[in-house]
Amino acid sequence: MENKLKEGLSNKTVNHLLTTLGTAFNWAINNNYMMYNPVSRVKKLKVQQKEMEFLTEDEIKRVLYVAEKEYPDFYPILITTIYSGMRRGEVLGLTWDCVDFNKSIIKVRKALYKGVLSTPKTDCSIRDIQVPSKLMQVLQQYKKSAIENDLNLVFTQKNGKPIDADNLMSRRYRKILKLAGVKQIRFHDLRHTYASLLISKDLNIKYIQKQMGHSSFEVTMNTHAHLMPACY
Repeated sequence: MENKLKEGLSNKTVNHLLTTLGTAFNWAINNNYMMYNPVSRVKKLKVQQKEMEFLTEDEIKRVLYVAEKEYPDFYPILITTIYSGMRRGEVLGLTWDCVDFNKSIIKVRKALYKGVLSTPKTDCSIRDIQVPSKLMQVLQQYKKSAIENDLNLVFTQKNGKPIDADNLMSRRYRKILKLAGVKQIRFHDLRHTYASLLISKDLNIKYIQKQMGHSSFEVTMNTHAHLMPACY
């Protein structure tokens, strides 16, 4: 079965399929439609973890400088991502009622997935992020000319509709990295960049866990251990 599933698919995709099939077959067994789960003994494939990358503080400055100068419409999205550590769907699903200018807090209560605004997938993702005042200043200025829309989204297309994430990456993000002369890291790696900034300030790990929206202390340690000083 592994060979049939693997044709043209990545190991990660195959593992997702095995999980889905296993759940479906178990339901069938529990409801007396089947006697045996045919994937119960199929071993999942090894998935090579992509090494996490992040921007240094100097690279952050260069990237933000290029964005503000060459792509001012994308600059607020980029600086928000870097200094909040939100996931892409959380950034694109951010609404103005979740931006507290007085307390310098961004509340993660929604996420945008495939054009649909919904609540984050896990409870731990719902969080309040303390962000720097310079980010609040950028958002305050941006709000003056922001496009009004039915969903009250902070970031939208020029017509007020939700932003297409993939289009955003190809038309803006990769070009900015190239112009700034930095390595082509994933947009998700900006989340690791934020984590590296928090760790460099020697902040409490539990605080970092809450800021990142991790499910546990262990997840934070396992994910970002390579960024932490030897004393950890």
